[in-house]
Amino acid sequence: MLTRLSLILGAVALIFFIVGSIWFYMHAM
Repeated sequence: MLTRLSLILGAVALIFFIVGSIWFYMHAM
């Protein structure tokens, strides 16, 4: 359960990082 929770949190963090970087790149131009 703990490993599954950490895996889900890692996936969510990765998605937020990708979306945030794309958003920052789009607004930086």
